Amino acid sequence: MVFWLATLMPVYERENYYAKLVEANLWLKKYLPNWQLVIIGLRRKIEDNWFNFYLYQAKEFVWRSFLGAWLERFIKQMQWDLMAQKKKDLAVLEDKRVIISDTMLKFHESDRRLEYQEKFEKKREELLKNL
Repeated sequence: MVFWLATLMPVYERENYYAKLVEANLWLKKYLPNWQLVIIGLRRKIEDNWFNFYLYQAKEFVWRSFLGAWLERFIKQMQWDLMAQKKKDLAVLEDKRVIISDTMLKFHESDRRLEYQEKFEKKREELLKNL
């Protein structure tokens, strides 16, 4: 997450969100001492003007209305219909390799976390015995 945050670069910014994000995450300097705030050149930044403001307002109006809710349900149903049956079958198992819900989509059909955890514990026990 440290590198992800450090490499974020805004293209369009409203209400100085990037500066607020940087200020809230100054702890990055602890892990990346040479990290610096990215200054975006004018060629890469979309300025907030009256057209963008009204476009943003229109988008928010649509997405927060019944149309946005309907569109979300429609697209969800489309995704479900297109999804492979194997994923749907794995989603109902107890092991949680595949999770399909309104708040999470997780498709780890070949989840090896338990295998790695067992290897880690075995190696840890070996090291502790050698102390």
